Amino acid sequence: MKAFSTLVPAVLAASLCAASLPAHAAVIAQFQPAAGTADFRWVKSDGGTGGHLCSVSDPTSNVKQGVASHFTFFDPALADMVFLPAVFTIDATVDEGNAATFNDASKTFTQTGLTGSFHFTYSGADTTIDGIALVNGEDLLSGDFTDAWIQGFNTSGSVNLTVGNGGSATFKSAVADFSHAVDGSQAFALNLLSVTPGFGAAKGKALDSFVGSGGGNLAQDVAAGVPEPATWGLMIVGFGGVGALMRSKRRRMAGALA
Repeated sequence: MKAFSTLVPAVLAASLCAASLPAHAAVIAQFQPAAGTADFRWVKSDGGTGGHLCSVSDPTSNVKQGVASHFTFFDPALADMVFLPAVFTIDATVDEGNAATFNDASKTFTQTGLTGSFHFTYSGADTTIDGIALVNGEDLLSGDFTDAWIQGFNTSGSVNLTVGNGGSATFKSAVADFSHAVDGSQAFALNLLSVTPGFGAAKGKALDSFVGSGGGNLAQDVAAGVPEPATWGLMIVGFGGVGALMRSKRRRMAGALA
């Protein structure tokens, strides 16, 4: 029987540096793009104090496009759902009147006010895993969010949301049960790597346009408290332990989707 769940708010925590998750955070899923090319594009608005963030398979595009990805659940109830073929999309905007800020001490740019939605859609052949029927086009995970922010320095950064910083999100899944989630204790982050031409903003203006690449992790905070933007800004390259676990599970499930 399929489980349908709503996570309010939920966690999409991605790594930006070689740091581990906080002790109170439990990773429940991970995704990564199938190709190493740019899969995110930020376009500063014509007015100069807003913008648009979207997923792109063509880095020259300014409109939302689906990106071929691999999606892995870490929920024990879905232990065999690993490296699932999926299409990832994100589409979010910042209204005019939201200039980026610059922290002179950390040399970090921050753009707040990002509101939108994302989707992970199963793109493989119809199959049954862990007693759950997976059908092409299935909603692995999707969500609407408000008041996320983009933060970064040089060519590395992240897209983040935490309740403690005023954000909110509603997540849904057609295959996973997140009823164990603690309301109000989650956050999400997507890593932005190889950002071109790098993070920058003129005084009183939104972030300059850029393209970047990255994947992410889904995690559930199991204790009160969420990291501040500066804490997320320290997470710059990938949870090694999570990646190792995913590779181990992938080997164990080799051929399961054949």
